[in-house]
Amino acid sequence: DFRKSAKKFRDILKLEEQGKTKELDKSQQVKLTKKQAFLDELLDAAKCLPDDFTIPSDIAPFLVTDAEGDGLVPDGGADLSIVSDGILQVNLDPAVVFCQGTHMDQCMAELSRRKGDPTFQKLRLRYFFSNKQHLKTVLKSLETNTTVTHLDLSGNKLDSGFDHTIVEFLVSNSTVQTLCLHANQMVRTNVLFPSLATNRVLTCLDLSAQTDRLVDVSPIAALLEAGSSALTNLNLARNHINTSGARLLFPALSRNRTLKAFDLCYNPLAGGSCAFVAACLEENCSLKLLGIEGCGLEEGNIDIVITALEKNTAVTDLGGLLPSSGHWGDTKKRATMKRTILDTLRRNLKYDQLPSVVMTLRCAKGEGSGMLMVTATNIAGDDVAEIQMLETERVSDLRFALLKQLDDGIPSGRLCFVLDNGQALEDKTLMTSLVAATTTGGYGSR
Repeated sequence: DFRKSAKKFRDILKLEEQGKTKELDKSQQVKLTKKQAFLDELLDAAKCLPDDFTIPSDIAPFLVTDAEGDGLVPDGGADLSIVSDGILQVNLDPAVVFCQGTHMDQCMAELSRRKGDPTFQKLRLRYFFSNKQHLKTVLKSLETNTTVTHLDLSGNKLDSGFDHTIVEFLVSNSTVQTLCLHANQMVRTNVLFPSLATNRVLTCLDLSAQTDRLVDVSPIAALLEAGSSALTNLNLARNHINTSGARLLFPALSRNRTLKAFDLCYNPLAGGSCAFVAACLEENCSLKLLGIEGCGLEEGNIDIVITALEKNTAVTDLGGLLPSSGHWGDTKKRATMKRTILDTLRRNLKYDQLPSVVMTLRCAKGEGSGMLMVTATNIAGDDVAEIQMLETERVSDLRFALLKQLDDGIPSGRLCFVLDNGQALEDKTLMTSLVAATTTGGYGSR
């Protein structure tokens, strides 16, 4: 198959050369348009080659693919891809070096050579499902790496037996900020997610399209609620998460203040999840992307989700969610909802470009029984607002009173109360919220 594909591709290359000196006829021009298809066919055949097969020197350079996946020629980035148990090694140094890489030791030698290269930041490992021990060997070699910040392990069919290997790698490696595990079988969330609570480096995790069902989302919810990880971007799209999962995830997300992007697109959340989504949109004021396209929410009370979205002033992207099918209502209702969604997202995008204002709130005993005195101080230390409230009034009442005094046109949804221990105040009575938050943070009765 490889030899046949190579012959077809050589014919294309000859046509290209002819086109430089003379005009090609129509059939030849049509054939030239199929160059990418022939190359894809060649690459697929190359992945199945035996270790002792020697790739012809005229074909080898074309098997060097762009690690970004957007072209045939390397773009000068210092990325490295190892494909199919070391059969192909792609070295995207500016001075492109091609290694046939028929043995893992050649790949390991190249990784060792690049270990101290500050421009070597992205590593893709592909098609290791036939020999996962080789993948473990590569990851082991990266434990002391100080330059790779983006590790892509997608499409390796890694099962739950590989969870501990990933965890061990994350514990030892202090530079990887983005980890892509798309299209694997990593279903033991109780192993992976607790370990992220102590990882202060990983900010982006892609766990989309796992081939097995993500049955237990409670460790994910626990991590989100604690807000102790460094994660700002979590992708759980296409993972069969249903209404039961939504019941755990969205309340935790409501109280999270660190995540900026949470993608749940194409999970069967169904109409029963509308209330959880709406509550999250009303309470969370830090999330920018909430991917809920293709989740079947329109089968339930989608109106409360749209109403909550209008109150939210942070979300700028819903993962492409727009009214389409008849479940959203008649044509007129769909048009109104579409306009509301787009107008709200555009408005929030404008808000997102406003500068942030940070103030310190100090709470003390007020005058009279059961009273609290709340003083707002700006970054320069000047008092900008002073409010006396009953201890039994709610945090939302404090927000309203503070906004009224400031009168700076700050949208209410942009005002967020967070203690210096990172704990957000829940919308309960003032005293209950303060005591619960400070005790959780280990600050006693302060």
